[in-house]
Amino acid sequence: MSGRVPIGVALALLVASGCQSGPEPIRYGQQECAFCRMRIADPRFASELVTAHGKTVVFDALECLIEFAAGDGGAAAAGGTFWVSDFSRPGELIDARGAVFLRSDGVRSPMGLNALAFAAPAALEQARAQYPGTLVTWDELQPLAHALHARRAEQRSAPGASRP
Repeated sequence: MSGRVPIGVALALLVASGCQSGPEPIRYGQQECAFCRMRIADPRFASELVTAHGKTVVFDALECLIEFAAGDGGAAAAGGTFWVSDFSRPGELIDARGAVFLRSDGVRSPMGLNALAFAAPAALEQARAQYPGTLVTWDELQPLAHALHARRAEQRSAPGASRP
């Protein structure tokens, strides 16, 4: 053997090194949300998009991720993966499409949807004993986040609103 790496193997390694399939750690207190521009501070609610090209986009709450993907970030989100914080293990990001969710007014999320994500149904049920609420799916969260965003936009544009 000559010690050379076959071209096919080298190409595969080059491509794989540039494309990440999982999330990167969020730097809490240092990064800002790509949608609302708030500083990401609460590891119970942060979320992340990993684009098909491996770029990471961070958010302070899953509703910001949803709105980003539905709006200007739609092209970046296409083919990407969505990651949300596991409420029972703050800061640990889990695949949003495989997570189970609880909406509870017993906990306030940064943007007000009050949706808690869990990797395991047992962890959700344990939290539900402390924070009564409604079980929802990732697909059911989409229109809820859109409606919340629309209400907030309407409130901001109302005459006499304190924010521009």
